Amino acid sequence: MSETLQKRFLIAAILLAVFNVLGFNHLLELMAEEPRRSIIAIEMLWSGDFAIPHIYEEIYYNKPPLYNWLIAASMYLFGTGEWAARLPGALSFLLTGFILFKIASRHLSHKVSLFVAFAYITSIDLLFYGSVNTAEIDIFYSLITVLQVYAIFHYKQSGNYLKLFVVSYLLAAIGVLTKGIPTIAFQGLTLLGYFIATKSFGKLFSWKHLVGGSVFLVVVVGYLYYFSLYEDVWALLSQQFQEASQRSANETSILDLIKNLFLFVFILIQKLLPWSILGLFFFYKSVRKQLIENKLLYFSLVFILANILIYWTALDLRTRYIYMFFPFLILLVGAGIDKVNWEDKIPTRILQFFLFLIIVAPLALIALPFIIDNTSVLTFIIVILIISALVFNSYITIKNKSHDQIIWSLIIALLLSRLAFNALVMPKMTELSSRMHYRKTISELVEHSGGKEIMLAGPISTGYPKISFFGEVFYEDVLNYPTEVTFKIPYYYAHQTGKIIKYAPELNSKAVNYITYEKFLNRYPEEKDTLYRFFNEYNSEYIVLFSLK
Repeated sequence: MSETLQKRFLIAAILLAVFNVLGFNHLLELMAEEPRRSIIAIEMLWSGDFAIPHIYEEIYYNKPPLYNWLIAASMYLFGTGEWAARLPGALSFLLTGFILFKIASRHLSHKVSLFVAFAYITSIDLLFYGSVNTAEIDIFYSLITVLQVYAIFHYKQSGNYLKLFVVSYLLAAIGVLTKGIPTIAFQGLTLLGYFIATKSFGKLFSWKHLVGGSVFLVVVVGYLYYFSLYEDVWALLSQQFQEASQRSANETSILDLIKNLFLFVFILIQKLLPWSILGLFFFYKSVRKQLIENKLLYFSLVFILANILIYWTALDLRTRYIYMFFPFLILLVGAGIDKVNWEDKIPTRILQFFLFLIIVAPLALIALPFIIDNTSVLTFIIVILIISALVFNSYITIKNKSHDQIIWSLIIALLLSRLAFNALVMPKMTELSSRMHYRKTISELVEHSGGKEIMLAGPISTGYPKISFFGEVFYEDVLNYPTEVTFKIPYYYAHQTGKIIKYAPELNSKAVNYITYEKFLNRYPEEKDTLYRFFNEYNSEYIVLFSLK
């Protein structure tokens, strides 16, 4: 592959990646945890209270506030819509790819550095899920974690232990204010594992480590102290610990633990496709040798081994919880591309598989309009343009079958496939998914409310967060919070009306309307008028809008 052609492919890949990630964030409704993060940010923005998160104007204990600050800032600049909500996460995703390139370029060849950056961006789960649902917290949190642990490696190489501890602990404090307790494990286990692996264990007992730890405590304890001035800080800590325990072996049965040990590796391979296939290169001694000789790859291996057991044995395993491992896994599997003989059997078979994906991509796209039942003229124009690009990509690949060409062509094919997903599938998702109707539903809800304020009714739910280790409870709290409806409802209500849905523990006003689950209506003896009713697919319950007579 000539240098000129590679530059052209690189420019095309950068433009496609940026356009894909930033250009279509407004099309899909907020999904999964996105509306929860967004409504918290809106309540922060409108109330002016940025330190203590709220939903329904009730305290939200599950996550610290930092990521909501970023969404609130984006909404302050660009409004409360989906594009603004997703912007911080989308930029974090692209920035992670760029930082991965910069990290790799210090220790690996330019070719490998470019590859691992785009392999991260085009790994199947991140390309079609993580970089779509970017109002979730995990992409940003993985960026902070990558910077945090890389600071340990970077300053260890230069021998600047004061910067190592101060910078990594400062980033750890940011991580704690983003997602809580898991960051403490990343910091401690990475320091312990890497310093033992590099025979520097004694450095952990230096005054420089004490300074770094003090920076961490000043930030985290400072926030907790401020929180304690207004709310119950022990309720916050117990809920944070409960959240972390649900994702660890601390509350996992032996049977589930054994099952997860087998499933975890296959899940990782699946989520990192097609690049996880390059893990087959570890059959070669030259690739395995690199893991020990290359300091960055050695650190990546130590980081993964030191930290991944917590997630490997977790009961509540969701791929987005382990995004921070993806850059380091990509480094390990991708660094071997310039250490193997591509004419050997395993590399040849991998290239043949990659070539098959490149060639079959335009054929698969032909069927897409019929699969999603969208055969409009505009759809066919978009399909023809993308197919033309895929066919041209295949033509160049077949004409020049070098391994570099095949790899870059597959990157382009994946990015073009994401473009087809953006342009063709996203606009149809509202029809294809039963959970994509809330923009319209909330608009109808507001219309049926006749201009009256809407409040959330329903019984109080009770949680019992605790601080425990393997069955031994050291502290237990009681938290009361409103019965949850999907957070799409308060988010889209706020976005469309500029008002917050508040929680009404008692129904005592005819000047407002209420929403609650239909099954709770008989709890209220007052005469009521049902104004609107819709089905909530998230728990298969009906939700009603009603007023008091």
